[in-house]
Amino acid sequence: MMFLISLTDWIKKEKLFVLSFFFFLIIKTSLLDRTLTYQPEMWAEGVTNYYLSAFTLGFWKSFLVLDFGYLPLWPRIVANFFYLFKPPSTLIPILYQSFSIVFICFSIASINLTRNNLLISSKYLRFFLSFLFCQLFDYELHTFINFSYWALIPTVFFISWLYFENVSETNLPPLNIKKKIFIVTFIIISVLSKPMTLALLPILVILFFRSPKNRIFSLLIISSLLLQLSIILLNAPKITAYNLPFNIFEFAQNLIAYVLIFPFFSLLDVSFITKSNYLLFIFITLILFYFGVKQRRINKNHIYLSIGLIFCSLFSLIITLKAYPKFFYISQFEIFPSSFLKTRLLFYSLVFNYFLIFIFVNTFIKKKYKT
Repeated sequence: MMFLISLTDWIKKEKLFVLSFFFFLIIKTSLLDRTLTYQPEMWAEGVTNYYLSAFTLGFWKSFLVLDFGYLPLWPRIVANFFYLFKPPSTLIPILYQSFSIVFICFSIASINLTRNNLLISSKYLRFFLSFLFCQLFDYELHTFINFSYWALIPTVFFISWLYFENVSETNLPPLNIKKKIFIVTFIIISVLSKPMTLALLPILVILFFRSPKNRIFSLLIISSLLLQLSIILLNAPKITAYNLPFNIFEFAQNLIAYVLIFPFFSLLDVSFITKSNYLLFIFITLILFYFGVKQRRINKNHIYLSIGLIFCSLFSLIITLKAYPKFFYISQFEIFPSSFLKTRLLFYSLVFNYFLIFIFVNTFIKKKYKT
């Protein structure tokens, strides 16, 4: 009885999160390809790596099986969970894909949790941000083997919960130990699910130095990150065998181009960008950053976190350009590969840029919205 009362109170408090979750679930199931929703199919490693590994190796040994040189913990946990119940093989695609879509909608809707006003104070901006993420319909991003990409969204907010816990101006109650264990566990599982989570290192370092109260938790998360990095480095020959020869000057040229104009691709399909108007986008980027930092000048906590997100975005671009040069290198600066910009390969960079843009936009809002 007490549980039901607590659940009812929580739903009332987080009604925007609950309503947006079901709203996004309706949108995703209505607009995604039928093979991702009501007629799901087993896709790529979903059979060979996750389904078969659990049955051939058993529950525990299958956790040691890598996916192209990295540890994929989220899909492995889900696959092994369903393995315990021994469902008919015909139900596996439905179970895997249903969980994926629910998890994705949870990740998007988590932006609307009340405590996220620490990072973006306006609940209207938070809902708009979540709605933008809901409009991403890249096929591969919604498959079972790639649903863990979306865990980045709640992961960044959960890190901000730990980071802002010592901020005196917040009127929110401190996190209890159970909530901390839950969010740290979620972050660790997410870090041990995709190699792109290495891009989280800058804000984790900031969390370590700026939040002494949660230093033990930040150490645990950073250790998990280093574990994933070690696994990747040990399997580097297998991964780099598919890469093109590395040219440091070409790499630097492409990185600079992406850093300057990628934020605008995050929000718009601006395939019209050419070398002649790069300066315009450089100017707009600097103006946004200047006013964002100026508004945050009193609150150093937001400045540090924003700088951390900038470096996270930079790191994710570096990883993407190094891992997938044949997709993203710009051979002629008059032509930009805009067709790849909203795929899973640039998803992390897109998320970090969305967050930065909305944090800065939030500083222009003078009216204090109720959260």
